[in-house]
Amino acid sequence: MLKKGLKAEIEASRVLHTHYLPLLISSQILRIRNCGQVDLACFKDNEIYIFEVKNRTIAKGFLGIKQRIRLSQSVNYISSVFKKRVRLRVWEF
Repeated sequence: MLKKGLKAEIEASRVLHTHYLPLLISSQILRIRNCGQVDLACFKDNEIYIFEVKNRTIAKGFLGIKQRIRLSQSVNYISSVFKKRVRLRVWEF
């Protein structure tokens, strides 16, 4: 049986990728650069969207300060690689 978080990521991926072009971001590359791991990444309207999948009943869409810093580093790195604007979003399930 899949863990709840993984199930949520699969569901978010199914929904988001019907509206956005999927973008695969290597967690290994991000870790090497001390960046935060990306749950989902998509491309739409010449921008990249990074989604952090959170349980709304537990986290209420909240990102801790350390996680926000690491994800901000990911946003900056991905933006520099693709030369595109990158937006961070929280997907609540």
